[in-house]
Amino acid sequence: MPESGYRIWHMRQSCGKGALGMMNEKAYKAMSFAAAANVAVGIIIVVVGTAAGVISIICGARLFKEKRGLTF
Repeated sequence: MPESGYRIWHMRQSCGKGALGMMNEKAYKAMSFAAAANVAVGIIIVVVGTAAGVISIICGARLFKEKRGLTF
């Protein structure tokens, strides 16, 4: 069997319900959970960052507006 054919055969054998196949399945599930968690955290960070930026702009505009009433 050529080397590439052996690799394909070995991959098919290891993807069954043997120990190696179960480990691969667990790894894929863990990776998919980690990916979903990273996407969720990224979305939360974008939302919080946008909200903080908007609040900063509003507070800065209020300070400029109230600057006229200050006397020293």
